[in-house]
Amino acid sequence: MATWLHDIDERMRRHYEQYPYPRYSLFGSIRAQDSYIFSLEALWAHFHGERIRPGTGERVLLAGSGSFLPYPVSVANPHARIDALDLSASSLARARLHALRHLRFNIDYLAGDLMDGSIAPGPYRYIDSFGVLHCIPDFAQALRALAERLAPGGILRVMVYSRDGRSEVERARTLCAERGISTPREVRRLARTDETLRECMRDSFELGFDEGLADAFLIPYAKTFVVDEILEALSAAPLALVRFCHQGALPDLPSELARIRALEKKRAFPTNLAFYALKVPRPSAAPTAPARESARPAFGSAEPGRLLDWIELNPLLRGAVRLPSPGSSYLPPKFGPGNPPLDAAARAFLRRFIRPLRAEALSAEEKERARAFLDRLILISYS
Repeated sequence: MATWLHDIDERMRRHYEQYPYPRYSLFGSIRAQDSYIFSLEALWAHFHGERIRPGTGERVLLAGSGSFLPYPVSVANPHARIDALDLSASSLARARLHALRHLRFNIDYLAGDLMDGSIAPGPYRYIDSFGVLHCIPDFAQALRALAERLAPGGILRVMVYSRDGRSEVERARTLCAERGISTPREVRRLARTDETLRECMRDSFELGFDEGLADAFLIPYAKTFVVDEILEALSAAPLALVRFCHQGALPDLPSELARIRALEKKRAFPTNLAFYALKVPRPSAAPTAPARESARPAFGSAEPGRLLDWIELNPLLRGAVRLPSPGSSYLPPKFGPGNPPLDAAARAFLRRFIRPLRAEALSAEEKERARAFLDRLILISYS
């Protein structure tokens, strides 16, 4: 068994040495508002109702960083120390070039296996492992390895392939393996005659380059999940699931769980599964009494749309709401629910929160409007 696991790790390492993923242009740049979901300051307020001040020893781990993620996470957290951990030295080299090209210097690059607890031991307040853990055979053990690195209350973001959302790609990947296809050029040749593969290649712009094709169809190992497998692994970590953040996810956790299970029962869940979990003292403990609107939240509380004492704009979105254009702009729906257009009226409303504003100063109608932005991490609220 150990030999088999080592063989998969080595094959994965060689794969991403040859095809560092993703292959974005080193000259491609992002704005602060493009990285708003990576703000540790905003995430901590959202999940804990507490404000953490920049420069107070924040540490972030990118567990399976790939060749791009360190750059936007550094933009989002300029005062944090960021560790980028990846099996592939080639991916890390490209990530370093991209970050340096944009003058991002608060990143350390670590080549190694996230299952090795001696590498990047932490503690970290935020760990991001997006699109990584489905490539590790022991998913539950991988979650435990990340949980051990989290500080108390630390936030973990994970995306893994869902059984339904990945089904067509998995069929195409199996076909490539059965045909002995091992290069992107051969994948393109097969797509000329295979409709399933051709349809898959139309789904994403990333499949237009070699690294994207290799990541989708040629990786040595990939596992898909249904939601209850994730819940079981989280409970053993132990980690507390607090929110789903895949496309279209509902902010309310019980409602989204019910929606996912209903769709899975029909084999129709359309996306991959992405979620946040917290390292908390007692993740399964229920609150002993209902919380007041302005009360300090229980540790790890993630009640959607909850207004605490203060409301503030996500600090990375100040530029987005100051746009002088009379038209609408959009923020990508990276926190689950689709974002409303930021038209002139929305930007004017959000500009009120560039500096912290007392929740009690808002009317009932304004509070309801603020809750919609809180659900999307555009606003944050804290005691």
